[in-house]
Amino acid sequence: MTQPNGEKKFSGLQVLGIAFLVMIVAVTATIFVARTWLFPRPFKPVVLTPQEEKRLEHKLRQLELPPTKPAATRPKAARETGSDRLPDGRLQR
Repeated sequence: MTQPNGEKKFSGLQVLGIAFLVMIVAVTATIFVARTWLFPRPFKPVVLTPQEEKRLEHKLRQLELPPTKPAATRPKAARETGSDRLPDGRLQR
């Protein structure tokens, strides 16, 4: 709507629409932040194949980082299940 002096003003419906859009954006951003940073999904460790373990060891040697434990040094139960968890459910170091 244009006033006689050339100023444009918003109608009440336009202001309500803008306020509604801002509210939707704010709620969406809040949900995104909460799900991403405050309540992330549980961490699921991966199990590497022997070939992948060799590639990882090679890359770690290139970076001069201490190597990870090879599969042969893991407890027997962990080798059989392919898991790095101890019998009580804790992750082994």
